[in-house]
Amino acid sequence: MPADDPPALDAAAALAQVPWLAAGSAEARALLLRQASVRRYERQQAVFHRGDPLDHLWIVIEGRLEMSVVGADGRRFVAAQVPPGEAVGFIPLVDRRGAIHDARAVVPTAMLRLPREAFLAALQADVELLQAVLRLLLERGRRLNEWRAEVTMRPLLARLARLLLGLAQAFGADEPDGAVSLAISQDDLAAMVGVTRQALNPEIKTLERSGVVELAYRRVILRDVAGLRTLAREGGA
Repeated sequence: MPADDPPALDAAAALAQVPWLAAGSAEARALLLRQASVRRYERQQAVFHRGDPLDHLWIVIEGRLEMSVVGADGRRFVAAQVPPGEAVGFIPLVDRRGAIHDARAVVPTAMLRLPREAFLAALQADVELLQAVLRLLLERGRRLNEWRAEVTMRPLLARLARLLLGLAQAFGADEPDGAVSLAISQDDLAAMVGVTRQALNPEIKTLERSGVVELAYRRVILRDVAGLRTLAREGGA
């Protein structure tokens, strides 16, 4: 079972990490803080499942959260790996139709929970916060449409390069020699670009042979970030 962290200080520090919440007033943040709670999850532990009713908005404050869907054929598609400061669950929180994705902790992860009633009350009380949430959701809609265009227009190698760059920016660890290490498996990469591992393997081997990346156990090391950016631009601007 997930563990609750009772001290209000943890929740207050977590709220301060969320960029879009900074647009709201101190009163709105105080309203949310009065009912916020922090939960911690172990690696691979489920946070919620597709179809579950969601009565809280979830914000990642430490670690990494995976949002995925398993198809009828058993294949897993990873919609996103969510870094600290990002929130999930906006749509099911409002439309009450259940979670869209399965959510699990990729690594030990802490989540801030904001109850539905408190979150909606804060939006009603603070127009700046409401506008910040609308901008956030519009930006996510834009990224979704860009991703759909990429699936049909960009070659797989370019999509993979763009994915690696984005993941490295969010989760990468700098190496002493200037490389960037990314803790992720090839299975997860395949699920994120929407192909099988067998389809992904030739593309990632191409990156390895060219010296752009180095493969290790459950890690990809970006050796040539500039080269990766060049490959990411193929098939479109």
